[in-house]
Amino acid sequence: MDVTGVYFNGSGPAKSQIITFYSNKNGKPGRIKQGPFTLKCTDNFGSFKCTLPTRVKLKSGTWWASLVANIDFSTGGEWGWNTNPTVQGNEAVWEDPGGQSCTTWTPLHVCFGGSPTDMAFKLLGRAVVSN
Repeated sequence: MDVTGVYFNGSGPAKSQIITFYSNKNGKPGRIKQGPFTLKCTDNFGSFKCTLPTRVKLKSGTWWASLVANIDFSTGGEWGWNTNPTVQGNEAVWEDPGGQSCTTWTPLHVCFGGSPTDMAFKLLGRAVVSN
């Protein structure tokens, strides 16, 4: 999984990355399908190239992928996932369970303003469709 992002309020690096795949539930992430995988991805100034430790097998349909950068704010700052204005399927969602808003999966534009958006990433590997 390749994810395009950037460090801000500091220069990183992230100590690790956590990738999780979710089922779809009413256009938002549902149950965890695979993961979470805690990885040490190749880091190119906040853009990550991650190799999963096991093959992820997903049936045809809609699935959700999540990446969290594990970064120490006091020494590394923050990390942000770059967005893509072209929405593929469902708009990207955000969840901040410990926050004061968007404590459950909520479309990005509702949490942060602006237009509906998607996240910048790609999944690489051999696609095998199973039903």
